[in-house]
Amino acid sequence: MQGDPLELRLKVLAAVDCGIPRKEVVRNFGIAMPTLERYMRLRRPTGDIHPPRPPDVGLTSPPPRSTSPCGDSLQRTTVRA
Repeated sequence: MQGDPLELRLKVLAAVDCGIPRKEVVRNFGIAMPTLERYMRLRRPTGDIHPPRPPDVGLTSPPPRSTSPCGDSLQRTTVRA
């Protein structure tokens, strides 16, 4: 799913800021009411309206190996058991 262009987000929010009723903004720009509400919700905390970054799925690194002697001995005993 691709996010809406930044230009569309700016125009939609500018229309709401000018006092155009939300129902009219939704109809004129061809977006859904939840989309307009999401744009407004994103803008509230930071003022930034860029779409949020998707999580990096599957790009996490493996946990670091223990370098302590206790960690290695515990690992060896677990493997043997």
